[in-house]
Amino acid sequence: MGSFVMKRQKINYYFNGILQNSSSDEHPMMSRTVVFIVCLATALISTYCAPIVCSDDYEMKRIGLDVYCFKVFSFNRHDKQYIDEFFEKPDGEGDNRLCRDYTMHASPNGTSVSIRNKKEYEYVKVLYRTADYSLTSMPLLIGLKYYDERLEWSDKSAFNYSDFMEADFKSRFTYMKKGQCRRFFMYSPPTLGPRKYLVFDIDCKLRFFEFRAVCRYKVPRSELDVQPVPQPDDYSKSKEVSFLIEI
Repeated sequence: MGSFVMKRQKINYYFNGILQNSSSDEHPMMSRTVVFIVCLATALISTYCAPIVCSDDYEMKRIGLDVYCFKVFSFNRHDKQYIDEFFEKPDGEGDNRLCRDYTMHASPNGTSVSIRNKKEYEYVKVLYRTADYSLTSMPLLIGLKYYDERLEWSDKSAFNYSDFMEADFKSRFTYMKKGQCRRFFMYSPPTLGPRKYLVFDIDCKLRFFEFRAVCRYKVPRSELDVQPVPQPDDYSKSKEVSFLIEI
């Protein structure tokens, strides 16, 4: 870091000298050209030296006070034998085991995605549309499960945002017994117009031959050059919702 600062100071000193020597009224065109070159070089230096927060082809997104790196993985019937080992236990944690394995090269703390506010919901929809550019409409596994009479996210986030679900979603679980497990997928039917996004659940023991999964990991704040400050839409300030099932 010290060598970079020294190089930057030398560059600034060099450019300042050029500007002083070329600011004469005798060569106005040269002066403007030099100023343009200096501005362009400074921009390139700043871009080149910007820290790389996310690994490989992960997408970076700030949610609340945290910075996450996201990636969508696609699976088909040829992956079934390998994928099945993550879902052998009917505990609804298969997606988390899968994400932890697939993001291990980037972070040991990978999880399936959670949707905790509108900002996060809109971003997950963007990831879905980007991965589904060919309109195959494969279901997208998200980190939500219903287990032991409660809804929970795989990363242990509080389930306090439900605008991505249908209005009467609680009625799905009225007759479910303790110990039963359901996991959730997002689905967008193929259409040439505005896309609609639906959420459905299946038994945790069932499999799809073809599906996608959104995995992510949180970037430690110690690795961020600039510490984030609170914003109005921080998920920690989302509305609280009651999910008690009324019979």
